Formats: sequence, C-alpha cells, structure tokens
Amino acid sequence: MDYSSLFATTMFTGVRFTRFFYQSVTWIAPYDGYAVFTNFGGSASGGVAIGSSASADTGPCATGGGAGSMCRKVVKVKAGDAYVITIGAGGLGQQISAAPYFKFGADGGDTTTVGPGVNMVAGGGKAGKAGLGGLALDGGLGGIATGGDENYDGGRGGNIVAASLMQYCRATGGGALPLLGKGFHGGDVTSAAVAYATGGAGVGGDGSTLHGGGSGTSADATNPGYPPLGPLTENTLSPLMPWLRTAGPGGLGDASTAPTTPASAGTGGGGGGKWYQNTSSFQLPGAPGLFGGGGGYLGGPSTSGMPAQGYRCSAEARNVYGGSGAAVHPRNVAVASANGGNGFALVEML
Repeated sequence: MDYSSLFATTMFTGVRFTRFFYQSVTWIAPYDGYAVFTNFGGSASGGVAIGSSASADTGPCATGGGAGSMCRKVVKVKAGDAYVITIGAGGLGQQISAAPYFKFGADGGDTTTVGPGVNMVAGGGKAGKAGLGGLALDGGLGGIATGGDENYDGGRGGNIVAASLMQYCRATGGGALPLLGKGFHGGDVTSAAVAYATGGAGVGGDGSTLHGGGSGTSADATNPGYPPLGPLTENTLSPLMPWLRTAGPGGLGDASTAPTTPASAGTGGGGGGKWYQNTSSFQLPGAPGLFGGGGGYLGGPSTSGMPAQGYRCSAEARNVYGGSGAAVHPRNVAVASANGGNGFALVEML
C-alpha cells in the first residue's frame, strides 16, 4: 500500500508533490527547488514475561516499546541530486514460553537521509523491558533524532513506577510517534496494589494508566499542556494537518471475566490495554490507530497467551505504528508481543 494518499492534501499551494517511502531508496531530485525531508525511525517491540510456575505467583512484569523519533530538514536541491534514504525496521515481536521466563523487546532501527546538504538520523525506539519478582521497570525509551532543522524524540513505553507484591502482574503500552512535535508515552503503572494492563499512547495524548489508549486528537482536553506547533511544523507538515485534525480517540481498554475484545483505536489513537481475569478465550487487545502505540496485555490464570498488538492488521499497515505493548501472563503459559512499527520517510518538493 502506498501511504502517499494520507499526505496528499495540503493547505499550502507551495507543495508540488509528496512522496512516501517505507522501503529504502535512492531519491533523485527531479528539478531545481526546495525539498523537505522528513524521517521517522522504526519503533520498538514490548517485553514479554510469564510465571515460572504453573501455580505459584512469581510476579512477571514487562513494559511497552519506545516509538521512533522524527526529524525534518528543508534543503535547496538541484535536478539530479541523489539522496540515499535508509528505512529503519520496527523491532521484532518477542515470544516466551519457558525459562528464563522473561525477555526484553527489540529495538527499532534508525531511518537516515544522506545527500547534498542533508545528513539526518531519526533514531529508532528502544526495547521494552521485562522481569520477574514484581519489579519496577522503565519503558522502552523513545528514539532520538539528530541533524534536522526540527528534531523530536519518540514517545517512550509506559513505566512500571512502583514495585508490587508477587501476585500482581503488570504490562504497559507502547509509545506513539511524535507527529505533532511531541512523542506521548504509554500508560504508566503507578500503584503497587493492583494488576495493570495500560493503554498505548496516541499522537495527542499519553496512554491511560488503566486499560485505555491515548487520544488521537491534538486538542485532547485531558492534555491541556500540549505544545503549540513550531513554524516549520506548520509549514512542512502541512499535508498531514487537515487529516490529523480528524484523528480518532484512543481504544477503550477492558478488564473483565467476559471474553470480549476492546474496541480498536481511531486514527492516531493508542491501543487499549487488556486484562483477562478468568477466560480461556484467545482474543486480541484493542489495536492502535495509525501512528499510535499498542496496548499492554495481561492474561488471567486460565487464559492462553496472545500478541499484545493487533495482528488483525496487515503487515503493510504496521509500517505506521508506534511501539508495541508488553505481554504478560501470571502462569507458565506462552505469550508474544507484536512487532514495533517500521520507520518511514517523506519527501516534499516545494
């Protein structure tokens, strides 16, 4: 699928065309003028953890993956100038079914653009963490961008701030891409006294601290401190602006004994976390919207393991996701996290 259509509407007459790349390529400037290069790094996958016993509580915990960063640069180009664009892959999802009973996620790759007047790197997100014993854990860090006129870090995975008793398992959501100048983070676990599966971040808000995804709207009422867009963002991200202003809400999470699947997020929203308490059904947490982070998954004592991000979506659609959520099960049952979203790049000719 060619995602150029998502970026094809501009509110400025100076943008002649936009090209979207989700595979590495050498781009040749077709004529003299100004080009705007935008890179997004690959996002990381969430950690995974399971109990080391079929019956005893061993406190498995894991955190969501960090999202890739974004950088942008305006350059005067000449016809025939060559720019090598290298796309960073998303971190591979992880699976665990036996000792050592936990595994970190995988880092996302860097997306780079190199050519006359440009040498910029959108760093990939960092892997979600995992462990046993009711640990406090940091989420995977967001990627760091360098070399652009604008450089924005990706959103981190949710942190597990407070250590807990062994019977409480926790899984956090992944970070979102910093489309609007800030990378929002997956929901944090802030209490030691309850099991948690937090939501993934949206492009306009952090993931919920309990089973809900982050907002996809830039005017999220629960995040009044959202930073204003800078001059370059307004001018050079113009193809995205009308589209993102219609972005949807985060997916609602769920914590119940019923075999239900949380609703998927709207465009730009984070995936809702899922906590199954007592069901053998094999179902998915709410999938994130484009650019959002996946929700965490926490199985109950009787559930089967499953991916922590929406595998319902096509492989190509995952090119524009953030970090995937963590997956945790309290017993010795296999679980898996999904891949982090692949990096991508845009070139706009003015």
